[in-house]
Amino acid sequence: MKIVQACLIALCLLAAVPAQAEDKTYHIPFFQSGGSEWTGLSLYNIGSNKAEKIVVTVYDTAGNEVEKTSNIKIKSKGTYTQVLGQGTETEGWIKIKSDQKLAGVCFIGDSSYPDYIFDIDLAEGTQSKVVFPHVAVDAIWDTTIQVCNPGSSKIKIHVKFRDSEAKEQYKQDVEIKAKSSVTVSVRDLVEDTTWDDGSIYINSDSGSFVAFGVYSSLETGGTSIAGISPTKITE
Repeated sequence: MKIVQACLIALCLLAAVPAQAEDKTYHIPFFQSGGSEWTGLSLYNIGSNKAEKIVVTVYDTAGNEVEKTSNIKIKSKGTYTQVLGQGTETEGWIKIKSDQKLAGVCFIGDSSYPDYIFDIDLAEGTQSKVVFPHVAVDAIWDTTIQVCNPGSSKIKIHVKFRDSEAKEQYKQDVEIKAKSSVTVSVRDLVEDTTWDDGSIYINSDSGSFVAFGVYSSLETGGTSIAGISPTKITE
């Protein structure tokens, strides 16, 4: 009887111990630094407790770690803002790990003429199927897709361009090494043909990824640029 009572007491004590919350991981699939190009990150602590161990890591496109900032602390409802990778002269992507739930935004900019800025929202986790509901490549507009593979193994993504009538016109398979990133040029994908409307569908059956699009007229002499967040497909 005493053994049974002791076991019940032990179980009650274990139940009273709060479960350790799992760290949350976020990704920004594009980063740039060098010359007049810059990347700024702002994080907001949504949680009710102080974030004690946020880690921000910047990787280049080949998966090499170029900057790591550890032990970042943010009070509940507080913020942290920092320009990343100064002096690294590279492109890549960003990973953020936190012991509290975060919101955030990443600003990508260039201070030369024509100066520009666009933003990328913080993405929690990864995806295996996404769609960009509108892309265009013509005499004015260009679209590029930034994709990072945060995993420890290489993956292959399948990129498909569909016209406005849902007909698949072009497709391309792209391998992405572990912890690496790539830029997919929609103009290259459609072999320099002209499209003022269409969509990009990306999926992978070998792993997961994070993607983001950039819609721009800079390459054709314009001054417009915008970020495009994809829609995650769960079906």
